[in-house]
Amino acid sequence: MPESRPADPAGGAAHWNPSVRPERRAADHYQPDAGQLEALRGIGFTAVQALPRHGVLRGSGCVALLGDGPAEKNLLAAEALQGIAFETRRADYPRSLMGVIALLRQTFSDAQWYQVALGAAARNKAERPAQNDSLAALSACISGRQTAAFQARDELDFARAARIAEEFGLRLAYLGNGYEYRAVEAIRAAKPAAAVVPLGFPHAPAVESPELADEVSLEALEHWDLAPSNAALLAAAKLPICLTAHGMKKPADEFWKAVRQAVRRGLSADAALRALTSQPAELLGETGRLGTVAPGKLANLAVADGDLFADKEAKLWMTWVEGEPFESERAREIDPRGEWEIRYTGAEGPARLAITGEPGKPKVKAGDAEVPAERRGDQLLLFPAAKLFGIDGDEAGAARLTGYLMAGGGGLAGVGALPGGKEFSWSAKRVGDAKPEEKKAEDDDKTGDAEPRRFAKYPAGAYGRAALPDQPAALLIRGATVWTCGEAGVLESGDVLVKAGKIAEVGIGLAAPEGAAVIDGAGLHVTPGLIDCHSHSAISRGINEGSHAVTVECRIGDVLNPADIALYRELAQG
Repeated sequence: MPESRPADPAGGAAHWNPSVRPERRAADHYQPDAGQLEALRGIGFTAVQALPRHGVLRGSGCVALLGDGPAEKNLLAAEALQGIAFETRRADYPRSLMGVIALLRQTFSDAQWYQVALGAAARNKAERPAQNDSLAALSACISGRQTAAFQARDELDFARAARIAEEFGLRLAYLGNGYEYRAVEAIRAAKPAAAVVPLGFPHAPAVESPELADEVSLEALEHWDLAPSNAALLAAAKLPICLTAHGMKKPADEFWKAVRQAVRRGLSADAALRALTSQPAELLGETGRLGTVAPGKLANLAVADGDLFADKEAKLWMTWVEGEPFESERAREIDPRGEWEIRYTGAEGPARLAITGEPGKPKVKAGDAEVPAERRGDQLLLFPAAKLFGIDGDEAGAARLTGYLMAGGGGLAGVGALPGGKEFSWSAKRVGDAKPEEKKAEDDDKTGDAEPRRFAKYPAGAYGRAALPDQPAALLIRGATVWTCGEAGVLESGDVLVKAGKIAEVGIGLAAPEGAAVIDGAGLHVTPGLIDCHSHSAISRGINEGSHAVTVECRIGDVLNPADIALYRELAQG
């Protein structure tokens, strides 16, 4: 999708707020370029859902194949998911999270009214409501025909989206943020069609010195450690997941490395494959054409030379899009690995070479002697020690052989030069396959061992707890000055008995139930818990909707943050 915002319709039948454009269609703005197509095909993708990138109600995504040619040739579905985000505006409404949620609720409510009004007008031949393309476009969402895909910015957004979806009967999907592991139960309770999980894991925080470490929060360290387990924890909770490369700066280098990291953290290879194939097809309503290898489906295929989910040496060789093959750079590259027999004209050198390693980074040996080598496209440069050519002496240096790989990879031919300047020609014929090297253990996972992690406390960071504090069945505060603030007034040497979190009795000389915790209140005062009637604590992303003078539609209850440290500090003050 284009980086800039598409031009908003000027007036007419559009919604009054420019952040509400559900009638926008990604298909009308989809502009893939050859570089993007090749990069995605290079990691095995054959189709995408492209979504508009700006606004609150952003519009419908489109499903497109990643073949070459014009966009219209590759479009499969012009309207897929409805993109929704809790996005604020810098100057205009909505400027706060509470304003965004109010705008969403009002717009969905208006869309419901609009459908009722249209139906009533048609039945009763009454005056119909004024045309509104935005409200009309939402009819598919409020009827459940189109999935509402909420982009979550943090783990609290999952519950916020679920409340909106429940209120208006929306079919819900999540466009995740990597923090889903913190809200697994909330996500499961929402029963989403799927959670689209990003694989752009955080880099290791810089903690090499005390000065750097002081700048890194415990929460950031926890996320670095837990993020690769995110997909596994969701799958373990029986949630449908899809994996996305969205958000990665260099997908070609990062994507499969991240997939393998997720697999080592507990996501099964089968679950990872489903999250890249059949599950996205189901979410997008494209199971008739995409997602499995079966008769009648589009010939969209990814072909690799090994197990992409376990072997870091495995590479994509070819991607097929609707029956059209696209070779990877690895497949186009002539593979020089093998046993080679060499002939020289004008010199006498080693008769055989063994080439192993990577096709682009070969390792060469002549017998037991290692030969420095360099690959430059179809050119192979070798620097064997001069003694292999019968030149003695420690200062003899190395010869230089420049060879070109012939089409098909069965032959090499080129020229060479000895340390003294004598030139010669040489050629080589492949006579056998290279002996496979022992593969080193996977080292992609820099966060330590490969055991799955679990988010074992709440909230994240320095003040989290693994569980609620142990609570006694009964608590007796004995001999305190009790300010009842009621008819009993102030009780000197008074007692307060609490059972199961509620005050059971207030008086003097109360008996402690068996097993009760007893606090000696002598010299202490007990009052009711303090109530602050005007607080800005625990409000997420904006304590006011300052763009309008009248914002009675906004609700603080929509944006509460139960993990705000201010709550703990206020508890400490009573």
